[in-house]
Amino acid sequence: MGSDPSGGALPVTALHPPEEVTTLHTTGSRIATITRPWAVRLILLAVLAAAFLGAQAIIANQAQSAPITKFIVNSVGDDVDDDIGDGDCDTGAPIFDPNGVVLIECTLRAAIEEANAILADEINFNPKVFSPATIELTADLPSILVELTIDASGATVTI
Repeated sequence: MGSDPSGGALPVTALHPPEEVTTLHTTGSRIATITRPWAVRLILLAVLAAAFLGAQAIIANQAQSAPITKFIVNSVGDDVDDDIGDGDCDTGAPIFDPNGVVLIECTLRAAIEEANAILADEINFNPKVFSPATIELTADLPSILVELTIDASGATVTI
């Protein structure tokens, strides 16, 4: 075993025969002797196990901390969503808030369509629009296919 300039022992790899045995030493004491094919297999197994367990932890963490998807109905209109499944409640028609700001129109029909497509959690109503307001349906609303909360707290909605 050699030594480094500071006087400590250097790691040594046994080279008898080089394709079969690897011996690891540090500061003069043997840590392990591993037959090289097994060493490669053990390292590969450890890497794969760590990757698998890490991926499982990431998936579990994402499932536990998945954000709640909400749509806020801001129109008394009854138009359909212009691109069902894109994650946006959007009829494609611009509307204006009381301050003249252009908003994307989100109708109850469009919100239900989008909620069904992306498994949204909640639909709310903008209380500034629905205080009180009536939605005049042009046809039956779509069936709700997901577990969904429709919350009109703070709003007065008539359908």
